[in-house]
Amino acid sequence: MRTRVLRIGPDVTPDEAHGEFIGLAMLSGAGVEALRSVHAELAEQRAEGLERSSLTHIFQAMIDRGHAVIAVVFIGFATLAVAAAFLDLMAIRH
Repeated sequence: MRTRVLRIGPDVTPDEAHGEFIGLAMLSGAGVEALRSVHAELAEQRAEGLERSSLTHIFQAMIDRGHAVIAVVFIGFATLAVAAAFLDLMAIRH
């Protein structure tokens, strides 16, 4: 299942969360350019804490600027196996 992410990062409380970012991301070419652009914008503005920010901070900045961030949801006991199979499939497709 895929769903659009509206908020991500440490400011989302457990009661508000519908999942957890596991540290994997797959970006299209346009997504890479958007991430680079937003990061450069934040760096130019000397955004507070940028040097300590995580990928989720950058994703939230992208969302705030109207970029679509889509989550792939894995549910159930076999989450790791499904995630590994999904990544293998994506590697084969690309």
